[in-house]
Amino acid sequence: PVLLSTRIIMLMEKGEGWTFPKEGLQFLRSLKRNNKRDWFQQRKSVYETHVKRPMQELIATLTKEIAKFAPEMAAAPKVSRIYRDVRFSKDKSPYKTYVAVGTGLAKHEGARFYLHITPTELFIGGGLYMPAPDELSAVRGHIADNPKVFINLVTTRRFRKFFGAVEGDFGTALPAIVFAASIMEVEEEDFGILGGGNGRGKEASKRLWNPR
Repeated sequence: PVLLSTRIIMLMEKGEGWTFPKEGLQFLRSLKRNNKRDWFQQRKSVYETHVKRPMQELIATLTKEIAKFAPEMAAAPKVSRIYRDVRFSKDKSPYKTYVAVGTGLAKHEGARFYLHITPTELFIGGGLYMPAPDELSAVRGHIADNPKVFINLVTTRRFRKFFGAVEGDFGTALPAIVFAASIMEVEEEDFGILGGGNGRGKEASKRLWNPR
């Protein structure tokens, strides 16, 4: 996501082949206030022209960039449907109030790139979404086998500029084997990163490694 974030920001700031039109932002603002089928159907042409089409152009441009360094992530580029799945939701609003694009492998098959735009936010993400147990185990095992590579990656100035510190809920029930290598190899000051930057990494890792 770091490389893609840089490219997207450059595209938007310098106008290098892509911009998201103000009409599109206005449409999304209005949709949030008028999230009804009748309202949307009367203005569907606005959505197609000023929201969906610009995002199709963006994902086409980004797919070319992705193919240069991660060809597997360039698969199946598409603009997400604006229609919400309301079957199991108390909120029956029929439409999403943002527009999203994605590319990469399917759910449970590997990593994906994701981007969405709202009138107030540009969100860029990448990685595994709801990984299956075997996928999650493989990722954790790779980190445990290569702790220094992981620490060096997430502490670089460029990474921190875009993503800040590594954060999240620390898995106190994580299998001990995950940290077997990292406990032995990672410097003491780096353990905080494994615990979400809050200093719990070393304590939690030892607890997992020496369960009582």
